[in-house]
Amino acid sequence: MLKYAASPETVGVSSAGLNRFLDALAASSLELHSVVLLRHGQIAWEMSVSPYDVRTPHVLFSLSKSFTSAAVGFAVAEGLMAYDERICDILPDKAPDGASALLKAVTIHDLLCMGSGLSAASDGIDPEQPDWAKRVLSFPVEHTPGTHFQYNSMGTFLCSQAVQRRTGMTVLAYLTPRLFAPLGIETPRWDESPQGVSCGGWGLHLSTLDVAKFGQLLLRDGVWGGTRVLPEGWVDMATSRKIDNSGRGAHPDWEQGYGYQFWRCRDGAYRGDGMYGQLCWIEPERDAVLAVTAGLLDMGAEVDLLRGTLLSAIGMPGGDEAEQERLRERTAALTCPVPECGERPPQRVVGRYEDGRGHALEVALEGGVLRLTAEEEGGVQDMRFGPGTLLQGSIRYRGAEMGCLAAYGWRDGALETVLRVPDAPFTRHARLRFVGDTLEETVVGAGFEREPETRTYHKVR
Repeated sequence: MLKYAASPETVGVSSAGLNRFLDALAASSLELHSVVLLRHGQIAWEMSVSPYDVRTPHVLFSLSKSFTSAAVGFAVAEGLMAYDERICDILPDKAPDGASALLKAVTIHDLLCMGSGLSAASDGIDPEQPDWAKRVLSFPVEHTPGTHFQYNSMGTFLCSQAVQRRTGMTVLAYLTPRLFAPLGIETPRWDESPQGVSCGGWGLHLSTLDVAKFGQLLLRDGVWGGTRVLPEGWVDMATSRKIDNSGRGAHPDWEQGYGYQFWRCRDGAYRGDGMYGQLCWIEPERDAVLAVTAGLLDMGAEVDLLRGTLLSAIGMPGGDEAEQERLRERTAALTCPVPECGERPPQRVVGRYEDGRGHALEVALEGGVLRLTAEEEGGVQDMRFGPGTLLQGSIRYRGAEMGCLAAYGWRDGALETVLRVPDAPFTRHARLRFVGDTLEETVVGAGFEREPETRTYHKVR
């Protein structure tokens, strides 16, 4: 169990530095949902921006990959598979007839370090595809395995299926007694393929505190509470550089090399990360761990903010009692902004709007509640928003129902709306501006597979 430090200063973290981080965060456009900072094995500081919480399970996207790597590590340590074993030998029924020599050469090592050589086109799949593994292995191998870095989430899925094949259990079931239970992680959940295989490369749901526990376990070389949990030597092996990923024109912390489902970072740090800003960042030289959930699009900017302000608070001259009290007050008051609704929208905004390209938006007001029904290629999305206050409801995403909180306001001839999924990074901010019979909708946010854009609709009734 993680213990709380009496104050950040007792573990060498500056409250003044953390206040400067909050200043920088407020001045940025980045949306962080929760943060847990560990120093010397204790919780130096945590923050949750309401309605998010460090104790609520949150989907981790590609941060899930690091846990799949641990499952492979356990299976290797137990003699059930080997890193140099070929995936086609573990899953012979999934390999295509007449498989190429390059495909036959792909090993577990190659998949873990993103060096399989599989075509980039293989990284993506229809969730309803009858057999994900067969589909991935049907793509050509374009590079000699082990020589070319190409990020590929489906390669991690193959590792998950390989573990399941050799252990007879999903990665979730396999890890539960070996990793999750020893860390006191009580409610892990992992999305599965239609064939009942843990997705591996994504889909794990854990709280921010759970992610911090995993980071602390890595920092202590796999030992938790004096008991070895991870196989001896696995942490150093899995987090060390296995393949070169430099020269990609990316952010420096994405060009320091890649291990077994871990990114190498500058200054000796390493991390697991997931889309929209999910992070498990380990700083061995500072004896620190940083766990973050977020809903943002620019992870490079997120890393720069954390590195430049929050992490720099470690080892900084401490803050006095006034700084500590200011930090406590600010942390307790953190909340995501909600649109103000000083007046009710006029009745003229109600109606059906179409853009002439197959998209439609129905606007309705029901007793002060705003209802937006969006018709898009992916189907119909029905959303309800509270007037200046978050309204609890649900939406559908990829055929599944997800709880959400949504609010709206009316200002300067426009509707301002925000929708959040508290256990996911999904956020949707939209501004609907009405001019005569024209509706201009500008959408920004993270998730829901829709890029920031502006659409123009015309009222049809």
